[in-house]
Amino acid sequence: MMGLLLLKMDPLAAWTSLAVFVLLNAWGAFLWQRRAVVSAYAGLQWLLAAVTVGFAVVVLTGNRAGAIQPRLPDYAVVSYLPHWAMLTPPALMLMFYLRERAFRRRPPREDRPS
Repeated sequence: MMGLLLLKMDPLAAWTSLAVFVLLNAWGAFLWQRRAVVSAYAGLQWLLAAVTVGFAVVVLTGNRAGAIQPRLPDYAVVSYLPHWAMLTPPALMLMFYLRERAFRRRPPREDRPS
């Protein structure tokens, strides 16, 4: 969506955003096809690693020419992506890692079959 919104303001940022969108979807589809080999946790971590790189590319490309700006009063659409947005996927990776680690360390319950 952001790629389409930026098309008139900055074609490079727009096409970069659209390309990252397509590549991340292709990567997700590839991981989904390998779900018999790759665990859900590992697949999610690989997907979030790719999203981290994709976010960084889009934010840095958009900020390069000032295409991604804070919302102005007369603009109806917000296209602002601050640099801290690049920290969202690694934060999710850490959260899922800690949850997975806590789950694996928990002793099995007696009422649950092993």
